[in-house]
Amino acid sequence: MTSAATGSPAVLVAAVLAVGLAEGPQLTALFAIRHQEAPKRLRSQVFTAGASVKITGFAVGAVAGPVAARALPGALLLAAGVAACAVPVFFAFRTSRVDRRTA
Repeated sequence: MTSAATGSPAVLVAAVLAVGLAEGPQLTALFAIRHQEAPKRLRSQVFTAGASVKITGFAVGAVAGPVAARALPGALLLAAGVAACAVPVFFAFRTSRVDRRTA
């Protein structure tokens, strides 16, 4: 995403294609992990909560419209920064993996 902020249309298109190509496997992995890790009795609630968080993210993303109207590179850098902030949050809240088959 950071490379898309260069202002070059070719780099922007390449960055959007790269992000789009990664979306399919990420979504498949997300559903697989939710199905694998959520207890069977709570699975529907986990999927519903995940959908709610995604919808909330789309609503928060509506702020990006005015930011992109002012400066597209700034909006892309903001998106890259938000994505980069997710990494330390992941490591802060990561728990050790428990094998549910033996637990």
